[in-house]
Amino acid sequence: MIHKLFRFRIFLATGIFLFVFAGLQAQSSVNGTVYLKNGSVLTGKIVEMVQDSILKIQILENSTLVFKWSEIDKVVIGNSNPSTNSSSNNSPDRKAQVTLKPRTTPKKFKTTGVYNITEAGLLMAQSNFFSSSISLTLSNITGWYFNPYIQAGVGVGLDRYVNEGSMVPVFADVRGEIGKNQAAVPYWYAGGGYGLGFLNKGLGFLKYDGGPMAQGGLGLKFYSRQKSSFLVSMGYRMQMTHKVYEEWIWDWWGGSFGPTGNIVDVRQTYHRITLSMGLGF
Repeated sequence: MIHKLFRFRIFLATGIFLFVFAGLQAQSSVNGTVYLKNGSVLTGKIVEMVQDSILKIQILENSTLVFKWSEIDKVVIGNSNPSTNSSSNNSPDRKAQVTLKPRTTPKKFKTTGVYNITEAGLLMAQSNFFSSSISLTLSNITGWYFNPYIQAGVGVGLDRYVNEGSMVPVFADVRGEIGKNQAAVPYWYAGGGYGLGFLNKGLGFLKYDGGPMAQGGLGLKFYSRQKSSFLVSMGYRMQMTHKVYEEWIWDWWGGSFGPTGNIVDVRQTYHRITLSMGLGF
């Protein structure tokens, strides 16, 4: 009798254990909403959730997604739509509500600090109705970014004038953006300094000195996602020069050409339209 009573208790305990285990398994899949750090929101059945490890969510009948815990911002258990009936919320055939947002990285805009701009471009002038002059220019500017509306720095460049000498302008630079926190923002710039001239071999100059220079213009800055930017601009450049050279005569019809012995001392001012593009950091 005692033996039968003991076996009955064993069966009873086993039955209770299996009943409780089955109940826990039935409750392991719950409705909930998962908010990911990339901005996505997933609503469905959470079939497995191990904190600091993984989470599995069933968003359709045969579609289960698995996420690492580091990808998750927060998890809300239960029906996220108050207007939905609670009985339909527990139905296995319920279609999950899924809201997906694109995985985007917000653009980073400079607020303050050191800035650097490296540019290359063209210096263009109309010599006369039939001909024009196009020269190359390079520059690098380093300064302090006070705020989007005002920045100030110093720059150095290299200007190669066609059939002339070359200039190394050293100048102060002031600029500002016309707007704030935009992916593409217009800007203005202005500057002035002194151009150091040096001779290019074979041009026949006895002396080629620079002089004061000034510039200004407008541009457009395109921000990337790492606080860097791409710049395009159009402006005006003025550069004074002092040239000394020996005058030559070119008489093709008479068959005579060569130096005349006359020394020419002239001060000339270049006026150029500038087209530039560059990178800012």
